[in-house]
Amino acid sequence: MPEVPQEKAAPRLNRILLLGLVALCAATIDQVSKVLIFQAVSDDPTVRHELLGGVVVFSKAWNPGAAFGIFGSLPYSAVLLAITTVVTIVVLAWLFRHFVETHLVTGAIALGLIYGGALGNLVDRIAFGKVRDFIELHLWLFTWPAFNVADVCIVAGIVLLLIGLATLPVHKHPAHRVFSSSGSASSADRADTPTSSTEEA
Repeated sequence: MPEVPQEKAAPRLNRILLLGLVALCAATIDQVSKVLIFQAVSDDPTVRHELLGGVVVFSKAWNPGAAFGIFGSLPYSAVLLAITTVVTIVVLAWLFRHFVETHLVTGAIALGLIYGGALGNLVDRIAFGKVRDFIELHLWLFTWPAFNVADVCIVAGIVLLLIGLATLPVHKHPAHRVFSSSGSASSADRADTPTSSTEEA
């Protein structure tokens, strides 16, 4: 296994530490907010705790699905949620490998928010079998499904990640690196393969 140069290993370690710190803070804030709100908000659904003239409403809600209630009312929701979780983990692992290495602050913070939000909701699923939601948004006739701080962190992380990907130079983009590495490998294979004329000679 090739050794990582010291000057490259130290920044990589800093990126991992930053990602872990952001994830830990996001998960902690999510769990603390759930405990505080669920203790303060009444169990009576007719009692509304409104902010900003009713635009933001705090209420207790239990979500068996994904973020914002996705898959919650569908048949086989647990299977769909499990498949979505596995795909998400694979994508995030790929992004961690290819993106954090090239985009120090943006990549670490974005993936930290996503990991932290996922961890916050995972704690709920392990403890209660479903997720605690408590924030509702009401804009005119539109009502956004109940969500929590973990969902906000996940969405913010995805947005920040997309912004970071959009602003990366082409030669540093993860997809470019994957395809260029594949092309380099193919070229190397062709170079190592002797031509027919050489073999005959």
